Amino acid sequence: MPRNTKTERHTLALLDEHHVLREALGYWLVNNGPYAVNWSGTRVEELMAAMDKGLRPDMVVLALRPPDEAGFKALERIKDERPALRCTAYTHRKDEATTIRAFRSGVQALVYDGMEPNTVLHALATAMEGAVVHTPDTQRLLLENPDGLTPEERRQQRLLAQLSARELEVLKALVAFPHLTNEALGRKLKIGRRTVESHIRTLCERFGVTGRVALVVAAIRVGIVQL
Repeated sequence: MPRNTKTERHTLALLDEHHVLREALGYWLVNNGPYAVNWSGTRVEELMAAMDKGLRPDMVVLALRPPDEAGFKALERIKDERPALRCTAYTHRKDEATTIRAFRSGVQALVYDGMEPNTVLHALATAMEGAVVHTPDTQRLLLENPDGLTPEERRQQRLLAQLSARELEVLKALVAFPHLTNEALGRKLKIGRRTVESHIRTLCERFGVTGRVALVVAAIRVGIVQL
């Protein structure tokens, strides 16, 4: 039998691509807190469509699974289109980047693997009241990063500010056409081989790497270019 027998329950929408974990979390919340699940699914588009048709959850509980961006994009869309809707996120990664991005994107509470069950329930109850739930660690992180950026994002911005338009063009070409020679890249970009080589040397210095392959890997890892 459910531990909580109150008839008045807060309604939750559960958003997670992992079906088993989503359903297990819903079952646990319903049996241990004053909650009822009135929507459960994998895609934020489906949730928004349901809300357009009248669904009114008291809170969305969604998964953040970095490096997958789906959870962050879902959270940002919810806060953009439904800014008053309460949001709690759960994650298996208790790292600085995930924490900063989660609160920047508008979560009221962030819970993670290993957190005590009573602490999870308390965090949800506090978030349900409209408050933002912080621990000493999250408070420290946000105070140390008042611009809301992660260290990786800050490095990305610094690197982008240093790159000229032509250097960025060469960098994107290196990622898009990794097997082309410098001469072939030059023809594609309508510049000379020596100019390409000069830009690659400068880019390697900026990224602190040696060689084309390492440069491509560093640019993708920092997020300046994507595959």
